[in-house]
Amino acid sequence: MRAAWLAADGAAVSVAARRTDRLEQTARQIREIGGTALVVPADLTGAAAAAEAVDTTTRTLGRLDTLVNAAGVMLNGPSEEALLGEWDRMVDINLRGLMYVTRAALPHLLASGGRHALGGGRRHRCDRGVAAGVHHAGSAVLGCRAGAYRE
Repeated sequence: MRAAWLAADGAAVSVAARRTDRLEQTARQIREIGGTALVVPADLTGAAAAAEAVDTTTRTLGRLDTLVNAAGVMLNGPSEEALLGEWDRMVDINLRGLMYVTRAALPHLLASGGRHALGGGRRHRCDRGVAAGVHHAGSAVLGCRAGAYRE
């Protein structure tokens, strides 16, 4: 669990997601090790909700140094049998949610000197002048296409 790992290293942590029960469980684990945890219930598949979650975090904790995009769903099965509604849900959570939160967080990360956004097990530098966000979104689409071709 990345949140507990960051808290153990001294970070105050904000956890945001739809499922309050899981957020409270994570916050409890962080507090048990002496960390600070803020629970922010939010459906991050909407741009306004993502921006509000980031604003709540910065208002309450004072700043944002690191962003971890760990939300995601994986609906398995052959592409030809997949329900289109399930694909929409995956795109909303795994891609749009990630992009909405990242967009809302970037000004705060740059202002605080925070330089990293973590997601999907990868670390990305947040540098001014590097315009690759749309490229990375396109890479997700290409990966999906390649998987369907392999089937």
